[in-house]
Amino acid sequence: MNYVNNFQPITGADVKITDLCNFRCDFCVNNDGIKKVEVVNKYKVIKSLYELIEAPQNLARFENVYFTGGETVLALDTVIQIMQALPEGLFTSIVTNGVLLNEDKIDLLIANRLSRIKISYDTTDKRMLPIIRNGARQEHLSVIEKNAEYAAKKGIAVCLRVALGRLNEAVLNDIYKKAVDLGTSTLQIKPIVMSGRAHDNEKELSLTPERLMECFSKLSSIYDPSKTKISISCFPPARQFGLPVKNCANHSKYYLNTDGNIYICNYCTERSVVMGNYLEENGTLKALIKRRESYNEIFRENGVLSACAAQDNYSHLLDDDPCLGSAIRHNGLMVNEGVTA
Repeated sequence: MNYVNNFQPITGADVKITDLCNFRCDFCVNNDGIKKVEVVNKYKVIKSLYELIEAPQNLARFENVYFTGGETVLALDTVIQIMQALPEGLFTSIVTNGVLLNEDKIDLLIANRLSRIKISYDTTDKRMLPIIRNGARQEHLSVIEKNAEYAAKKGIAVCLRVALGRLNEAVLNDIYKKAVDLGTSTLQIKPIVMSGRAHDNEKELSLTPERLMECFSKLSSIYDPSKTKISISCFPPARQFGLPVKNCANHSKYYLNTDGNIYICNYCTERSVVMGNYLEENGTLKALIKRRESYNEIFRENGVLSACAAQDNYSHLLDDDPCLGSAIRHNGLMVNEGVTA
């Protein structure tokens, strides 16, 4: 077991490929949308990733590239070109809302060595989809499900991602059952984090920690680890129900923003210090050195980022229940095996 109070070299990078998105969701932590047009400089991104790959082992042991947005499919050509420029053997993943995917695009991604597709899937009720996702239509739900099922049948890892809040808490168990039916490998559940646009809609969107605990308690009653795996992010208390909880993955990866800024996590870009800028000469290497020098200031003793916005979802539970708090402060330092960011 590794503990994050020991320095962890960078093993991966979230690359925000574009700010542009075909939706404008109220719970977006990045405040992206249809009026955002910035796409990354692919040459600078490739150079930055190679700086991570070639960095000294005590600064980086690079293995993973995660493409995120905005909507990544709107910049699919850029994603493909970056992947083609990277050495073989890296784990690569994209995050998408799934609406703009089709069989040809999925085949193209697989042909270019994509390891995983992560698709946002927030409801099983088509009537709720336009309410949850501004700009979506009811018929988009079947498109998302069709693309997820096709990708799974093609043999690529498919992760369905749920932003859990007031609008979909009642269908969480149904979402898990559908993930199993579609043949997906993982259902990742993350309570809505109050960052970006979500911060402005907190009252309408967020669940209390107690309601989140009720959701996960009910989910644990139907969870079958021999089928679709569950991975819960940003809510350590769910461990007490026997559900797999992914510890903060950001202790060992960078977030490369479209403006060149390098952060530890996109959920706290408004709170955290910029580590550096990859558009500058040797900017990524300088950021690695700064991260190492300030590591103990960046992370709390429980392995969570000091600037993390997700702590609001559970922090008081640690104070109200000393036994739970003690267990999370101890076990929360462990990096779960077999759970990929």
